[in-house]
Amino acid sequence: MYPELDEKTEDGFVATPFTLMQRTGNTGGAITGWAFTNSRIPAVSSMPAIAKSVRTPIPGVLQAGQWSFSPSGLPVSILTGKLAADRVLKELRR
Repeated sequence: MYPELDEKTEDGFVATPFTLMQRTGNTGGAITGWAFTNSRIPAVSSMPAIAKSVRTPIPGVLQAGQWSFSPSGLPVSILTGKLAADRVLKELRR
């Protein structure tokens, strides 16, 4: 579809729900990490608070990844990774 993409891609892979289940232990390969079968989410989940979820009590150490915020999962991995990277860049500009 995009021939020029191959020369600009360093690494790539395809993942299926089975891949996610094997690598992360997520129930049935769910991208959110667990099935939302209960009426309550088992952790605090306020989307405005996600920017703060990359902070840790240790100065200079940030966290990102699928379990850093609830609801968890791959979309949260991407978002918290971006938030952590943005915070690092902001600090480097100071």
